[in-house]
Amino acid sequence: MKELFKQILSKWGCHHDWEVYNEIKVNGEFGGHYWRHTLICKKCGKIKRIKL
Repeated sequence: MKELFKQILSKWGCHHDWEVYNEIKVNGEFGGHYWRHTLICKKCGKIKRIKL
């Protein structure tokens, strides 16, 4: 039980080191476009998507 608690705290307290996993160009509804990046933390594995 203590080990599980330590793992949860280390994941929540991670100072993320993001790495770009995927880049996609998305066409918008009104003729514009934007880039969608999928980022993955090298340390804890958290996944994040951002729109640029």
